[in-house]
Amino acid sequence: IIPVEGVEFSQRALTPLSEDKFLKLFQQGGDLGLLLRLTANELRSDQQGSDRILRNRPRRGVEYEEFRRRVLHLTALYQAHDLYVEQIVVQQAITLPTQNAEHAAVVVDAFEKGYRWAEEGATGALTRKVVGRVVISNYDLLSLTSEERKQLYLYTNTLRDNEIFIDVRPDHPGGDYPYRGTVQLRAFLGVLAFLARGIVEEVEYHVEQDARTGAVQINPVNTMEIMEGTSRPSESAFSGSYEGKTYSILNGDSPAAIWNLEAFRIINQLYELSVDPSDFGKRVSPAITIAK
Repeated sequence: IIPVEGVEFSQRALTPLSEDKFLKLFQQGGDLGLLLRLTANELRSDQQGSDRILRNRPRRGVEYEEFRRRVLHLTALYQAHDLYVEQIVVQQAITLPTQNAEHAAVVVDAFEKGYRWAEEGATGALTRKVVGRVVISNYDLLSLTSEERKQLYLYTNTLRDNEIFIDVRPDHPGGDYPYRGTVQLRAFLGVLAFLARGIVEEVEYHVEQDARTGAVQINPVNTMEIMEGTSRPSESAFSGSYEGKTYSILNGDSPAAIWNLEAFRIINQLYELSVDPSDFGKRVSPAITIAK
C-alpha cells in the first residue's frame, strides 16, 4: 500500500471533483440520484433575483430537505427519459474573403485546429464544432437556436470546474417544479467526511418527494449505510476496523443493498479518477526477493 501524502494528497483528496469526472461516472451507468447525493456539496439557485443555497447536510434541516426533493425530481425525470445530461455543442465560425491571398496562412493554421472551409459566394467561412460544459436540463439542447446555445455556452464557461448548470424549465416535462441554478461538487475527502458524519454525528433522515415529482424507483434514507459494531457481520460485503469498532457494508440483493454496494463502487471509482495517468509510471513497485 503506497500512502497518499503531500502534494498528491492535496490533488487527490482536497481538489473538488470536476464536472467531466462526474460525467464519466454518469456515463458508466451510475444512478443520477446516488451520484448527486454522494458528490454534491450544495445546490445554488437564483430565485427572484437572490441566491438561495441548499446544502447537502442533514443538520441544515429545511435546506437539506429541499436539496433532497430537488435531487428526487431530477432522478424521476431521468428515469422517465425526460432529462438530458450532456455537453453543449456550438459552431464557431470565422468569415474571410476567399480571394485574399494574405489569409492563406490563417486558413492553413485553422485547418490544423479542426476548422473546415465552406465557400459562400465571394466570401468563405471557417467553421468547427466546439464542445462546452455539462448541462442538466429537461429539454434537448439541440432544440435551442444557435444564438441561445451560444449564450448558454458563454455563461456556463464562467462557472468553476466543479459546478454544473441545471436548467429545469416550465413548459417541459417536470416544469411545474422548475429550477435554474448550479450544483457544486465536493472533493473526495468531502465525500468521505459526509459519509462518516452520517454514521452517528449527522445522521440522514427520510425526505418525501415533492407532490409534483413523478415516480422514483428507490429513495433510501442513507446515501450509503455503514454498519457500526464490535465484530464483522457474516453478511457483510466489505468491512474495516478502527479504534476497536468494525464498520461494514452489508451484502444482499434487495434494492437497498444494491444501492449501497453501488455507492461503494462509485467511491472507489472517484478515488481512481483522481489519479493522473502519468502518475502510474512514477510509482515505485515494491522489490520482491526470492531466496534460493
